[in-house]
Amino acid sequence: MSAGTRRDTLLPTSVSTSWLFWITFCFGCFLALYTPYKLWSEASQRIDVQGPSLGAFSVYLLGALAGLIGLRWCILLIMSYASMARGEQPPTLQDDTSLPFVSILAPAYNEAACVTDALSALMQLDYPAYEVILVDDGSTDHTYDLALPFAGSHYSEHGVCDVRVLTKPNGGKWSAHNFGLKHAKGKLVLCIDADSRIEAGSLRLMVRHMLDSRVVWKEDGQPTKVDDKVVEALGLKGR
Repeated sequence: MSAGTRRDTLLPTSVSTSWLFWITFCFGCFLALYTPYKLWSEASQRIDVQGPSLGAFSVYLLGALAGLIGLRWCILLIMSYASMARGEQPPTLQDDTSLPFVSILAPAYNEAACVTDALSALMQLDYPAYEVILVDDGSTDHTYDLALPFAGSHYSEHGVCDVRVLTKPNGGKWSAHNFGLKHAKGKLVLCIDADSRIEAGSLRLMVRHMLDSRVVWKEDGQPTKVDDKVVEALGLKGR
């Protein structure tokens, strides 16, 4: 098995999440094994006493039906857990060298109370190379002064984060986004609020979906990551 191959889990291994699975699975086994045995034993006794009858054969049929329902229960339970476990497994991400440079735009207006913590968190993302552009949208407090010391390149075990702190007259959130976009260097742009926090691995997950061959995005004004037939079907030609 290659290093990039992932084996799906069919049965739970975690003690904290497995108890409900096994209780439900045992109930299915009960239906599949004990119930048919009990019904067939009763039908056999009825035949021994009364001889063959429609009622006895009906009990045999009911036992077989209970066994099939229990078996179906167990199979669907295992398949459902396998599907859930597949979705919860950490995705296999691209090699760091193939991940595109990302620009994170964070417009801020009077965010002095949280801008320091926000920038500190953004500098700790698990991503090899990205930039954070904080745009002070004409704040009347000390947002710009508090953010300015973060400007520059910051190195960590994950990679490098370039922080740029810009300021402009107040014009609204859309204006700050457009202003920051003019200065962005990344192939992909993530827009967040200055008081937001994202998990350290979130950027990798978002970029992974953007690099999916089924996702269409534009680079230098031209559609990429998609073949010509899809481009034509989506009506992107000539735009």
